[in-house]
Amino acid sequence: MGKRIRQGYGREHSIALEELKKLASIKGVTLPTNVDMETKRMLNRLQSVSGADFDNVYKRMMIMGHSGVLPVVQREMRTGHDADIRSYAVNMESAVKYHLRLAQQQTTMLGNGKSG
Repeated sequence: MGKRIRQGYGREHSIALEELKKLASIKGVTLPTNVDMETKRMLNRLQSVSGADFDNVYKRMMIMGHSGVLPVVQREMRTGHDADIRSYAVNMESAVKYHLRLAQQQTTMLGNGKSG
């Protein structure tokens, strides 16, 4: 996965996180500051690899993360009781789907012997 794509992910994730922080502040909700053990393990793995290995680990992280958050976003869209939070979920769904699809496509390309 190219550096440009990773930078795009990072920029979009930063914007989404800032929006979430603002919403949480308005709603009086404290967001978690720690990541789960699986994410920590994968982040440590990212720091220990480079080149194609880095790309492979990064793609797996993106697929795992976006696959996990998509049902949460969609559930909030369907059953959420707070209109502002539901609106945030609606706004995030297309980006989450896009990032997931992009990571899956990059992985498929890698599996076919092409580089991303």
